[in-house]
Amino acid sequence: MNHTGVGFDQLKCDITLLPNSQDGTRVILLINFNLPKLVVEDRQVELPHRLEQIANFLTTHFAAETIYYQISSSYWIQKRNTEDIRRWVGSFFAKDTGAASISGAQFLIFNPRTFVTEGLDNLRGEHIRSVLTVNFLDSAWHFVDLISVVINCQLVVPINHPFVTRHDLGSVRRHQRRMRRHIVLFPFGPVAPGDAAPLP
Repeated sequence: MNHTGVGFDQLKCDITLLPNSQDGTRVILLINFNLPKLVVEDRQVELPHRLEQIANFLTTHFAAETIYYQISSSYWIQKRNTEDIRRWVGSFFAKDTGAASISGAQFLIFNPRTFVTEGLDNLRGEHIRSVLTVNFLDSAWHFVDLISVVINCQLVVPINHPFVTRHDLGSVRRHQRRMRRHIVLFPFGPVAPGDAAPLP
């Protein structure tokens, strides 16, 4: 299963901006950090390093804002009677849309002092498998393998927030429902000595 689709096997950040006020003065930022399976499975070096990078990024750019986050995933599922395989993101469990949330059904409040520890705890291999396996017992589909985990962050900021203006995200208008931008934050590959390049 090497054909994961564009972006699912990459370390990347996907940003979506949504209007949050009629006068256009405040917006919602949806920031998704994609951590591929290769990173998640390296619990000694890559995973804590990338979680620390995410924490530093959020703290650097949004120290004054309250950030809510949830950990979801992209993964392979297989149909029991036909053996068809497809890629899925989040939850397809109709009775509970939060069923495939690795960090729980509720969004958590980002705390830079505990984020890495909580992330390492939530991203234990046995925990991920238990979440993505047990919830689909009465489904025609079943979990096969992890592709990546996605750390979904949400916050509200003013339209003139430095991060919004720096990345030219503020051109969204009231008649536009959303605007999506892809910003690559992390180089893909093993951590190299001295790998401490500043993030955007």
